[in-house]
Amino acid sequence: QLFHPPGASGAYRGRVAAGPGSRDGDAGSTKYTPAAQCHGIYRLANGDGRAPWGPGKSGQSIRRTRRAATGRSAVELDPAFAPACVNHADLHRSRGQEAKAEQLLREAIEKIPANGDVYHALGLSLVRQKRNREAVEALEQAARLSPDNARYIYVYAVALDSSGDRGKAIMVLQGAQQRFPSDTDILGALRAFHRDSGNTEAEQTYAEKLRTLLP
Repeated sequence: QLFHPPGASGAYRGRVAAGPGSRDGDAGSTKYTPAAQCHGIYRLANGDGRAPWGPGKSGQSIRRTRRAATGRSAVELDPAFAPACVNHADLHRSRGQEAKAEQLLREAIEKIPANGDVYHALGLSLVRQKRNREAVEALEQAARLSPDNARYIYVYAVALDSSGDRGKAIMVLQGAQQRFPSDTDILGALRAFHRDSGNTEAEQTYAEKLRTLLP
C-alpha cells in the first residue's frame, strides 16, 4: 500500500498511483509516480537547479523552491519527500529488488536523518532480508523518532522478541501500553509474551484488558 502524505488530496493520490507517463484526460497534466517525485526532490536537495514539475506545483512555486534549495534539508524543501521515497522503496520490494529498496531508504536517511517513517521502512526491508540485528536497530530508531506512533513501537517490540530479547520487548510494550492503553496490538503482544514466558498472572491481566476492549 502506498504511503501518502497526511492531507493528500484524492487527485494527488490518483496521480501517484497512475504510473509513469500517463495523462489526465481532462487537464492533460502529467501524472507522477513516487519514484519521480522522490528523485525530483533529491535534485532540489542536491541544489543542481533542476526542479520537478510535481503534483500541484506552479512555475512560480518551483522557482521559489529552487532559490531556497541551497543549504536546506529535503524535508524543508518538500514534506512529501519521505512518503515518496517510502513509496518508491515499496515499488522495488514488490519487484523483488530488496537491495535497491534498502539503498534508496539509506540515501533518504542521509537527507532526513530524523524521519521515523523512513527508518521503519528500512527496518522492514532488513527483516525481509533476514538481517535481524540491523533490522532491530532501524526499528528502534523509528520508534524513538516517532513516539506517538503506536504501530512502530509494537513492531520494534516484536522484532526484539524475535531476536531473542523478550525481556526488553516486554519492557518496551509495557511503556507503550501506559501511553496507548486501548491499543489491542500492544495488549495482545503483552499477553502472548507473558504466556510464552510462563507468567500466567500477567497473561491473565492483559487478557482481561483485551476482553474489556473487545467484548
